[in-house]
Amino acid sequence: MQTNSPDILEQCCAPEIFEELSSIRSAKIASLDRAHWSEVQELFKRLPQDSGSKSEAFKVVEDSIIDIDSDGRFDESEQEKLKELVQSLIPWRKGPFSIGGTEINAEWRSDCKWERIRPILGDLRNRRILDVGCGNGYYMFRAAAEGCHSVLGFDPSELFYFQFQLAQYFARSPRLQYEMFGLEHCSNLESSFDIVMCMGVLYHQRNPLSALKTLGQPLRKGGLLLLETQVIPGNGPHCLFPPKRYAKARNVFFVPTADSLCAWLARSGYSDIEIHSSVRINFEEQRRTELAPYESLEDFLDPNDETLTVEGHPAPLRAVVTARKQ
Repeated sequence: MQTNSPDILEQCCAPEIFEELSSIRSAKIASLDRAHWSEVQELFKRLPQDSGSKSEAFKVVEDSIIDIDSDGRFDESEQEKLKELVQSLIPWRKGPFSIGGTEINAEWRSDCKWERIRPILGDLRNRRILDVGCGNGYYMFRAAAEGCHSVLGFDPSELFYFQFQLAQYFARSPRLQYEMFGLEHCSNLESSFDIVMCMGVLYHQRNPLSALKTLGQPLRKGGLLLLETQVIPGNGPHCLFPPKRYAKARNVFFVPTADSLCAWLARSGYSDIEIHSSVRINFEEQRRTELAPYESLEDFLDPNDETLTVEGHPAPLRAVVTARKQ
């Protein structure tokens, strides 16, 4: 479902590595052709046909909504097909989007995070960016709107893949490409990226130091690593290792203090390490919506003390930290 634009992946790895990654890519896409996704695949076939324009068709509008191809050219029947596909891809975790005039109010107000990281990234014009754990691509579109050269997104989630492909079907951006790859595939890329963004991923890693080193592989010398991740309050090189669950999640392993996170980066070979913010997320930024109708932040915290998780652990702060590849 990608555009027929030049393959961004091919541009950032050696020919033999690209051949290997292409095989992995093909296998992952082929795995989507199964009963679980059959309804979604059929709904994609019923989408309104491209008008023939090859130009990008998205912009950021009021309330930080990524507005994609909402020129009103779809009739009522086509709008219903589009809405049905949006509903079939619940839950929508990242947003807000408006696709073909259909509003998507996601669980996360991802624009809030973008406002925290945007001043740190500097001038994005002509920058090559890798977004590891890109979700459905909200931040990819935001970077593209700032004039970047290209954004390659890695995320193994099949659901996020389809959500991105729905947006890209209408947005038609040759600068954006999604691959169902994980963090581990970063080690296959050449050191050609100006910025690697990794948000909401590190606390899911069983070996965070190894993950940090792998994230540095695609960066050019002096390139910027931007991390947005959970930390616990406090000073000093300490870390929480939840014995079972953390805020109801099974796949959270190490949640450090900000000081400990900086120490991890230093021992992973980075320089110019800086903590830019460390904030507690509120119920306006992460909440249950009609398109994400499941448990959300308020269900993960102690109802009598929002500084604790439901398990009694310190509730997470969201830290933004940058470092440079030496």
